[in-house]
Amino acid sequence: MGAANSLLAFEKGNWIWHEKRAFLPSALAKENAPAVIILDGSANQRICEQLYSPWPVKVVEVEIPLSPYVEIIQCPGTPSTRRILEDMSRLANLAYTVACCCAELGIVLDGGVSYKDAIPYFGEVLGGIWLYYGGQRGRNDLTHARAIAIIASPTMPPDAMLRKAQALWLDDPTPISPATMKRGQGYYVAEDERLQAIIHVLGAEELRQAVHRCRPILSDQQTTLLIFSPWNLAELGLLPNRVISQVPYNNSREAKIGYVKYQQLRKEASNTISSC
Repeated sequence: MGAANSLLAFEKGNWIWHEKRAFLPSALAKENAPAVIILDGSANQRICEQLYSPWPVKVVEVEIPLSPYVEIIQCPGTPSTRRILEDMSRLANLAYTVACCCAELGIVLDGGVSYKDAIPYFGEVLGGIWLYYGGQRGRNDLTHARAIAIIASPTMPPDAMLRKAQALWLDDPTPISPATMKRGQGYYVAEDERLQAIIHVLGAEELRQAVHRCRPILSDQQTTLLIFSPWNLAELGLLPNRVISQVPYNNSREAKIGYVKYQQLRKEASNTISSC
């Protein structure tokens, strides 16, 4: 079964088989091997070299600014790790805060991105179309969205990151060090460059991918991106236009009033669409 290039792992009650396969082996074997262009918004040189080996790889970054119609608003003070999924009250409290921020800004969400287990609830109480981390790349569901929320950071258990790195560099004789240092809420940095590459691509780059689901480079109308994460957005080319550092506390009276106001905005927006 190709055990020399694979890794069997037990994850969330299921056995998962990781397997690395050669990239276009028949094309590489030819003397006139073609140039292969791969469009990847989150390409990493170290990962690509290992993933597409034995093909030589050159990663070319094309810096394209966001549309001037796009406004990025960061809310770094809210809960932003998978702990929000531990009980329903935490999820509800976070939804109250998001709704209150939207009401204060006078916007109704067209959807957003968050954890897979959170999006059914967010879709119900905040409205719109919701995608989830790990299953949102390349999706166009939010292409025409004018207001989206990215709720929480795309965190992943360190041991899951380590298994992915071990599977990709399975043939490397040097073991991958699992050592990491916490550098912020849900944000870790690894000593081993191979593990760090995986952490970055599946963490910070996943956040960047979430922002680009509404295609902010192409926006020709006013578009608002609300990002509820404390991570450094400037490092991802997503410098916030505004930072909201103080938000209503959980299920406080102010948050509840904001939630009610947001639901009224949703109702008014729905009535407007119906009458058109």
